Amino acid sequence: MRKPSSSWSTRVVLAALSAASYHSTAWADGPVSALCADPEQTKVIQERFKTPNRNLVDSLRQELRISESAILSGLPQERAVGVSGSQFQAVWVQLHTWPDAVVAIRSGGHVLEVHGPIHAGEPSKVSKYFNLAPEGHGLSGHLRPDLVSAIYAVKLPGRNGDDHGVIFYDSAGEAAFGVYVPSEYVRPDAAGMQRFQDTWSRMQSMPAACPGQRLD
Repeated sequence: MRKPSSSWSTRVVLAALSAASYHSTAWADGPVSALCADPEQTKVIQERFKTPNRNLVDSLRQELRISESAILSGLPQERAVGVSGSQFQAVWVQLHTWPDAVVAIRSGGHVLEVHGPIHAGEPSKVSKYFNLAPEGHGLSGHLRPDLVSAIYAVKLPGRNGDDHGVIFYDSAGEAAFGVYVPSEYVRPDAAGMQRFQDTWSRMQSMPAACPGQRLD
């Protein structure tokens, strides 16, 4: 039986946040954009991440009452790189190169995990779906790139060191799903980490989710 990955705790914490009642429409005093922290919030986020822990995203979200995507937008540059949702296909091409992955799908407080390679896909000719190729085991189905507003590659504190993944966010700054480098309570596979780093580097050259957001 497969053991839960070391990134499982981070995924569950973030999924619980998505099910909570912290929606941008209720934040009358929040930032204009649900996706981006304002300068003062960014200062708080970066100061707190000088001493990170695996529950810090949860704590900051409750404290600042902003979306998960907004929290990530204010992280130090070594912790997150965010790009516009318009870069969905360019990011997906990168994920297709990963030798293995864990896809965490969040819905109603539940976390569903799919283990296996990330398959290639292409836009439908008759709908807004991005259709994944049904290539053996791993994730299959139909995605909606037009509903993705921001995408973040992240290095977040986990149970045993940092967890590494790419998370896709909707227009409210809530996570739809994430793709993570597998880890079984040990260091992640070297080949998987190299592909993650390649994806990270490629995303740094794409249009930013929150231009001019970084203070560091």
